[in-house]
Amino acid sequence: MLFNELHFPVENIIFPVGQGGLFLGLIKYQQSQKSKTKTFAYIYDCGNIQQTYLESSINNLINILKITNEISPLTYIYIFISHVHKDHISGLKFLKQKLEKCRLKLDSSPVLVMPYMDEAEKDLILKLNILDKRYTAILTNPYLYFDGYFDIQYVTDKLDEPDKSKSLDYENTNKPLKYNYGYSIPEAKSINNGNPEIKTFSHNQNFRFDVHYCSWILKPFYHRFNIPNDLRESIQQSGYNSIYDINFDNINSQLRKELENKLNVSSLCLYSGPSDGSKSCGWMHTGDFNFKHKEAFEKFQTHYVSVLNNVQILQIPHHGSKKNSSNKDFKIFPNLANKYVTIQSNPKGRKEPRLSPEYINDETIYLATENARIKKYLNNLL
Repeated sequence: MLFNELHFPVENIIFPVGQGGLFLGLIKYQQSQKSKTKTFAYIYDCGNIQQTYLESSINNLINILKITNEISPLTYIYIFISHVHKDHISGLKFLKQKLEKCRLKLDSSPVLVMPYMDEAEKDLILKLNILDKRYTAILTNPYLYFDGYFDIQYVTDKLDEPDKSKSLDYENTNKPLKYNYGYSIPEAKSINNGNPEIKTFSHNQNFRFDVHYCSWILKPFYHRFNIPNDLRESIQQSGYNSIYDINFDNINSQLRKELENKLNVSSLCLYSGPSDGSKSCGWMHTGDFNFKHKEAFEKFQTHYVSVLNNVQILQIPHHGSKKNSSNKDFKIFPNLANKYVTIQSNPKGRKEPRLSPEYINDETIYLATENARIKKYLNNLL
């Protein structure tokens, strides 16, 4: 290369698979001033209801990783999954197969990061048939499903670690920045009586990489709902003592709907951008997160308060559903310039929300799809 790789220290790529989505981020950093540039790669979600564009996009992603590795050796690959719905996880096995063939010399095994759920939550997802049976093992035994290839880690909402996102203190953005070198990655801890297969880290522990002009961080957020406590009253009103007493073969439609909605209230969100005081472009990925849920949205704002000004590109939650968000909610990002939406494969389908009318006329939105039928459908609505 004829240019210094650090002139472009962070690259972000949205692959047009539609639905759940597939996103690749590449962060180039140095461990010392004279050391060779290295790259940390992260992927956010990997799925679609239909496989039409997914496998070709994963192949393109793998090719990008190979080329990147030749220029700036890859050190880690982290794959963040917002939640375990088919359209967000259906490509993981194919991704794993392609990564295996690459034989990249990483500093550790590729890491699959998922939101932590207790046994009651997992049981609900299985009994409500929310997750396609082909993928249930990702929830119950991911090590077996992926043949032990990934290091499986879970993000919790426990705030038992100090907030390290403010590692650099800028008095103003015009002041020369101090050059720091290196990185910091959360260290997962084993839980569940020492079972090594359950590794967790708090969403208050950030990934930090010092690039040539600022400290770049990956800042996850997950608001976990205690399903039994949240729904205890509704469950008891339906004649059950607890969630374990429910007859799922003969459950009334109202309780089923309430249970399903609760399980979809939260997703693992991920901020990628400067830690503080930089004019660089920050990204916010939201999966199917619900901005309309007051408690979750307030905690989201509190968690990200130090970086909200940096967000310039936002993933619209839940494929642009008006039930999950609106442009009014996005006012918490004062410098928001563009949005992207992982729109559903079938705009007229009943299982997935339609794109909210207010988003259809929003010229700042990019559609993460190559589906010509979807584009034609939307153009007819304009």
